[in-house]
Amino acid sequence: MAKYNIFISYRRSGYDGKESGTYIARTIKQQLEISRNKKDVFFDYSEMTNDNFEKVILKAIKSSKIFISILTRDAMLRCNTPTDWVRREIIQAKNCGLKLIFINPDDQFNNEYPEEFPEELAFIKSVPKITIHTDNRFNKDIDNLINNELNLVLNKLSVKKETSEKIGCSIMILSIIVGVLTDWGWGLTLLVVLSAICGLCGFLSI
Repeated sequence: MAKYNIFISYRRSGYDGKESGTYIARTIKQQLEISRNKKDVFFDYSEMTNDNFEKVILKAIKSSKIFISILTRDAMLRCNTPTDWVRREIIQAKNCGLKLIFINPDDQFNNEYPEEFPEELAFIKSVPKITIHTDNRFNKDIDNLINNELNLVLNKLSVKKETSEKIGCSIMILSIIVGVLTDWGWGLTLLVVLSAICGLCGFLSI
């Protein structure tokens, strides 16, 4: 399964049965990919295949770096149900350590929450929501989202990955040099020990 940088979560329809989140979610996905010149945004309408829905969705979230939740008017009102997919997606993203971004399109979301709102989602009430307008301000709002939110996360991860690759290359070269100057047993031992130390440091930094 492909890995994604960004996962978009949304409520397809409101209590009136009308599509409320699909259009804005699709529009944001398309503009993000156009503006960033990258096709790395997961949006289930375009990415779903005949695979098991639950397996695909949860794995896509786990492989992503940023989780964008589209808060249309009724987005939270069914989250008191344990099997609700919006609820499950947010919890999966939070548990996997993704950067969580909540978008309030055209200020539709008025902080409406159901009775018995789950404690594990209570943090949503206090986090800032980013307004994305769907009128002539849309492109500017998307650019601000990319520059002020997405790039900060993705650039940091890119630097971390590049640093890890350089360290790995240095360890390999050092081990070869030690192996040539002494014997390959010491070189192999050094490689294993340093790789284990780097792996532990990387694990602790997550």
